[in-house]
Amino acid sequence: MTLSSVAALPYIEKCIKDISDAKIKINEALEYHTQALPGINTGINKENSVESQRFLLEIDEHVEMLQRKLEQTLNYIKSLP
Repeated sequence: MTLSSVAALPYIEKCIKDISDAKIKINEALEYHTQALPGINTGINKENSVESQRFLLEIDEHVEMLQRKLEQTLNYIKSLP
């Protein structure tokens, strides 16, 4: 493993942790929208809440993909001789 690879490990690990923290916040926001939606009967507020849920789910998918790629990168670097 090269010196620069070793130096990168803590930064990649911190990114993975930060992404995990972000996923927790996204899930909290999704839970809030899920609980609030039945109380919103009609109109623009309901549409906005549904759209917000869709947007949060989309963000969650991208965050999940980023986390997987960082974990793969971390595992690859750790496997270098």
